[in-house]
Amino acid sequence: MATWVTHFRITEKLLKAELPVSKIEFLIGNIGPDCGLIAKDGKPTPPKETTHFEIDGNINSDSFYQ
Repeated sequence: MATWVTHFRITEKLLKAELPVSKIEFLIGNIGPDCGLIAKDGKPTPPKETTHFEIDGNINSDSFYQ
């Protein structure tokens, strides 16, 4: 998975293309899921299942929307 910096740079490029989106929400939505902390065991906290709205290894768009 790309780092949050990579997500941020891609987001900047997309915003320069003048997408019809709210800039703040778009930026947060692109970098937020990868801004957790790495625990002593090397696993991200909160886990990817939480930050990426995964259920059984798949993104659950309804959970994301809610």
